[in-house]
Amino acid sequence: MKRIVAFILALCLCVGLCACGDGKTIVDDSTLAATDPTEAPNTTEAPNTTEASRNDEDILVAESWKKNNDGSTNTLEFNIDGTGSFSGGISLYDFEWTASDSVVVLKYTSFEGEAHYDLVEEENGFVLVNQANSEDAYVQESGYSQPIVYFEECASLPTADSCVDVYQSGKSTRSSNGVTTKITYRYSANSSETDLAALFNAYLEAVKASSLIPEEISETEYTITENGMIIASVLLDSGSAIVVDIVPESERVMSSSNAIPIAIGDTIQTKYFDFTLNNVELTYELKPRNTSGFYTSYTAENGKVYIHIDGTYTNTSKKDVCIRDLFIPHADYNNGYVYDGFVVIDDGDNGFDWVDSYIACTPLESCHYHGLIECPETVDESDFPLFITFSVDDGTTYRFDIR
Repeated sequence: MKRIVAFILALCLCVGLCACGDGKTIVDDSTLAATDPTEAPNTTEAPNTTEASRNDEDILVAESWKKNNDGSTNTLEFNIDGTGSFSGGISLYDFEWTASDSVVVLKYTSFEGEAHYDLVEEENGFVLVNQANSEDAYVQESGYSQPIVYFEECASLPTADSCVDVYQSGKSTRSSNGVTTKITYRYSANSSETDLAALFNAYLEAVKASSLIPEEISETEYTITENGMIIASVLLDSGSAIVVDIVPESERVMSSSNAIPIAIGDTIQTKYFDFTLNNVELTYELKPRNTSGFYTSYTAENGKVYIHIDGTYTNTSKKDVCIRDLFIPHADYNNGYVYDGFVVIDDGDNGFDWVDSYIACTPLESCHYHGLIECPETVDESDFPLFITFSVDDGTTYRFDIR
């Protein structure tokens, strides 16, 4: 394996001392028992994937590059934005880098000027080698290197096992009304001694290197967006597996950070319907408009509260709209506690229609829309941020901030 000339360490230490001495959901699927159930996950065989090429920038950013020398370690870290840092002993400094063909150029403030390195592929991975060659070299921390492979269901998202040292331990799909709504991949570490959290974070860096944007839900869960649309989520499941949930293209919606704000009284107009938001409230019981005599209502379970979205839905299409066709609301509490809702229709009498296959409204007819999201009672009792989102048929997501 080629090596970096010995003077690089002295140079790095000199720069460090002289130039930069002080350098640097909870998910609650609340549905009525009487509604049509979602189909159980189906276990399917993992698809064959075709290896894709891995460019120089991917390789640099995906790993920490280290050099061990007499018990001490010097590290080069490359960031996707073209910046990086060197650390070794008491030295620490920042640099800028560019890569073209096989040459990587590191630039940093020093009377010595610029340092130039080649990126060279070796049998055991990739190493950074100075043009002059020597007995010293920087190598990848994990020694893990193979071509990046992308998910068959999401051509822009790299698979976890082609980015970090894990293996695919499972795959399942979830469907509703015959439509696939989620494809789940599970990845486990190749060794019980592996720090899976470190691999989780390394995979997120590889995702960033693919020009996708991880948006944090919590320290162990991120949504992945592309052009403002959520294409997947990544979860560190109790430290035992990395779980990647891919959203099929037909089911993708905008992330909440890109959602369009909506206010009470606003009307959304789409190709197939108009929707006017009448009210949003927290309530412990949703009653029908007619409460004279016998009536049915939705009462939150003990310790729970409903977020109620009241609206008028007008069918402007040329076919009937069933309850299952109406958009589902979601709630985000305290920056990351996510709750899913369901929809019922006020039948105008003294109850509600709730079965998925029931017709909500015929062409050019309106219906009284009720979105219900059941949450823990603490959502009503606290002052933490709370907002709802819902996505319509063209993929646009709307957001209403409750507080």
